[in-house]
Amino acid sequence: DKDKEKNKEKEKEKEKEKDKEKESKEGKDKDTKDKDKKEKKNSEKDEKAEKKEKKEKKEKEEKAESKSKDKDEKSEKKEKKEKKEEEAKDKDEKDSSKDKKKKKEKKEKDED
Repeated sequence: DKDKEKNKEKEKEKEKEKDKEKESKEGKDKDTKDKDKKEKKNSEKDEKAEKKEKKEKKEKEEKAESKSKDKDEKSEKKEKKEKKEEEAKDKDEKDSSKDKKKKKEKKEKDED
């Protein structure tokens, strides 16, 4: 009987020990899971931040490109306008010198 009781107690001790090990293993597993979850969350955050950064950089570049394009177009328009004005001025001067010449010729003719 005494041996039986001792064996029973030993069995109980073993069970307790097994339960402890199981709990500690489950606890570790939970910790590991939580850690993995956290790491995954952080890496997703990093990815999102990286994507956002890339997007903003791209938008900035496109804006700058568009600005420089606008600048080029404006300066091109300005040059064309100035050229037109210059041509018009030259034409006016030509016309006025023609008129003067004609008037002079007419005056000389009239005098004759």
